[in-house]
Amino acid sequence: DGFFGWPEQAPFDAIMVTEAAPRVPEPLIAQLREGGRIVIPLERDGSQQLTVGVKRDGRLDLRPHGAVLFVPLVGAIEQPTAPGPTAPRATSDAR
Repeated sequence: DGFFGWPEQAPFDAIMVTEAAPRVPEPLIAQLREGGRIVIPLERDGSQQLTVGVKRDGRLDLRPHGAVLFVPLVGAIEQPTAPGPTAPRATSDAR
């Protein structure tokens, strides 16, 4: 289940998610090094946006980079409150 990432190898400078998700999984945020980047297709309002996040001060600064179409991320992400380590919440800076 990609939701949980690879905690044994963290922290990461960069994470690339190749399945669309409704939100950035908290375990991935926790595994991202400060200043690191995550690239993830996020689902919003029936469409997907390739989104790049940079972790700053423990939070993600998210920026959309265009429409995409990926298969959905399944597993723990489908639960309203998925199990796993707690991490900083993502913030959105939509333009």
